[in-house]
Amino acid sequence: MSATERFAEFAGQEIRVTNEDGHPLFMYVLAEGDLDEDALEELIGDLHPNGSLDEGWTVVAIEGEIEDGEADAGGFIAIHEENDKAYLCDSGTIVPFKGPASEITIRPGHGDGHS
Repeated sequence: MSATERFAEFAGQEIRVTNEDGHPLFMYVLAEGDLDEDALEELIGDLHPNGSLDEGWTVVAIEGEIEDGEADAGGFIAIHEENDKAYLCDSGTIVPFKGPASEITIRPGHGDGHS
């Protein structure tokens, strides 16, 4: 199963993934319609060190909340389907996940909830 399909199974839900240090990250998997293109571009522009994603990368989950179509997030997970890679972008820092994106362990999360 591809990384996109694995994350899509949890669309609109809280998940828990583990970062490279072994610490759990509580993320919200984006569902269709959560953010419009402008809100997503603003989120990426605020957090990504280059202000935009390189070609082929897609934001699949955020560390934060969505309210009224706007994201209040401190980070996001982006995946590259073709290369089967993923990274966490956290306030201007990119930390790649080790191993294939399709093998990231995803569990239902118990974070602080989202609107």
